Amino acid sequence: EVVRCSNPDCITNTSEPATPEFEVISESPIRLLCSYCERITEEDELFKQFTE
Repeated sequence: EVVRCSNPDCITNTSEPATPEFEVISESPIRLLCSYCERITEEDELFKQFTE
């Protein structure tokens, strides 16, 4: 798992065995659409995941 969904209530962030899956909405800036909860994760949220 490289990227997490930004929605804390998404099934991929619970104890369920669901692997995050995303659709790329935009490459510049980066915007990813979660295949499970349909939350859009923005570029700044992605960068925060790597600096935590």
